[in-house]
Amino acid sequence: MFAKIAKFVKKREKLVLFVIVIVIALGFGITGSMIALLEDRGENAAGTIFGKKITKAEFTDVATRWAGYLALVDLNIQPMYRSWYYKNVPPLDMVGYLPASPMSIGESARFDSSRQYLEDLTWWVFVLMEECNQIGIRTEEKEVSEHIKNNIFAHLVSPEGDFNYEEYRVYVNQKLNITEAQFEKMISELLAIQKYRQLVNLAVAAPLDKVYEKYLEEQTKINLKCVVFDVDDYQAVPPGRDSEEIIQYFKNNQNKYRVDEKIQIEYLLADSETLKKKITEPSPEELDKYYKQHQDEYQITPPAGQLDQKPQYRPFDEVKESIKTRIISGRAMDLAEEEIRKVNQQITDLILERKTINLKQLAQDSGLVYSQTGFFNRERIAEIAGKEIGFSDGFEADIFNYPLKQISHTMQTSRGYLIFQVLAKQPGYLPKLTVQLKKNILQELKERKVRGLVKEAIDKLDRALKEKLDEKLKESTAAITPELKNNLSRQVFTSVTTEQHYKIVETGFVKKSGSLPVLKVGPDFLKKTFEIKEKGEWIRIEEPIEEPERCYLVQLIERLLPLEEDFDLHRAGLENQVRQSEYNEIFQKWLGDLREKANLQRSKG
Repeated sequence: MFAKIAKFVKKREKLVLFVIVIVIALGFGITGSMIALLEDRGENAAGTIFGKKITKAEFTDVATRWAGYLALVDLNIQPMYRSWYYKNVPPLDMVGYLPASPMSIGESARFDSSRQYLEDLTWWVFVLMEECNQIGIRTEEKEVSEHIKNNIFAHLVSPEGDFNYEEYRVYVNQKLNITEAQFEKMISELLAIQKYRQLVNLAVAAPLDKVYEKYLEEQTKINLKCVVFDVDDYQAVPPGRDSEEIIQYFKNNQNKYRVDEKIQIEYLLADSETLKKKITEPSPEELDKYYKQHQDEYQITPPAGQLDQKPQYRPFDEVKESIKTRIISGRAMDLAEEEIRKVNQQITDLILERKTINLKQLAQDSGLVYSQTGFFNRERIAEIAGKEIGFSDGFEADIFNYPLKQISHTMQTSRGYLIFQVLAKQPGYLPKLTVQLKKNILQELKERKVRGLVKEAIDKLDRALKEKLDEKLKESTAAITPELKNNLSRQVFTSVTTEQHYKIVETGFVKKSGSLPVLKVGPDFLKKTFEIKEKGEWIRIEEPIEEPERCYLVQLIERLLPLEEDFDLHRAGLENQVRQSEYNEIFQKWLGDLREKANLQRSKG
């Protein structure tokens, strides 16, 4: 066996060395030496910001220590919370996309994605630190020391207040693959950047006029009259079963009837939910240690203008069960990864020994989940992911591109780690125009004609209402005021619809976020009706827009504004909503302005 392995490695030694480089980079972070090895030869400048040249040595120095920060995040933030962290925590929220999840895409693509992410993050650090220097934001050594001891490595502080420097040093050196000096420099930059970003946050206010506008939007009520046009109330004469209309409709809509490609797979899954049974509950000491180590996650956000106050945190007893769930879930996922690595090693050995790979047997031997699906198309991928294997971008993107009878690489899913192979494929095809298919097309044509009848009916009533209202306005001897037009519109709407034997449904007063039990309407119905400006005015609404099953003529009868004296009861919650909306808008504008101001020019090569 060892002779065969040696022969295999000898033939592919360049490939093996490259794979080793990739594995080291992904497992331990992209270090300065790694960046130096991988960077292309060329000019000494990595690029320029604010018109200043940044050398490759300077860029590598910053990239190295911030690779350590990404490693710190990767080690301490559970996968299920990592997406939120990257999207909300400065300066990661400025990069614009997430690093690829481990094993969710091909290893080379993962490496390229991680490298690109680190490069973009590093440039933002340069930009932000330049801004900090311009406005005089500094970080003192004491701040860095306290942040490390109190927020990152609180578990290394003894009850007597002593800090375990040796364990700290080992962790930073071996886990983050940087020196203590590099780590502390990175923390200094991180704190400065966060101070700078807090200044941006302080610029966000909730203008009183916008808060009151939000109050009116949420608390205003309207009363409506509706005429409902239901397709079930209309009949259409369908074409003959063998008519040319059916044949032509089939030709014009071939993609609609094409049978999609289908595949059948078998898979082996290291399911973290199943493996939770093997995880012992964390001890009170472990729960306390986790709470101290991740205390930043439980910090209570202070009100605007009070950011300099001492941080407040959610009590331990309040979050204890959540911490227990996190620890168990994380350990179950770690165990799933360990189990899948063992299976992967077995598969590698079998490949090298030219032996048959039996996923079912491997699953049984390892105590993992095995299953074989029926044939499914692309539309059912999400169903299979949701019910069986967990969600994975890599699985959904790659599954139909996999060759037959080839063992996949390991993919991480929301439930664990997956290995599969495609057992069979059925190509897509256009079916023949069978009797059953003709029946289906016949029903579709009938429904289309019915929808056409509905449209004709609503057009006819709409025209009749407008003509009658114009007639009434011309006959009026009084001055045409908004109030008079409103009264005439309401009279006309009732009289004309009654004459044409339509039933009117009155909704009663309802808010924009309310519901209409008297009508079967879609989610956008009330949003559209609240856009009616004048009382007495009517609009037409079709739901759904693509293939309406119901249409409506809707008239605004009354608009009831909320009481001004009740504003203070809702003000606090509305201010938070408006501030968040304002923040999103201001943040995006600030980000664009800063990007333009920095004028980053990356060197080619």
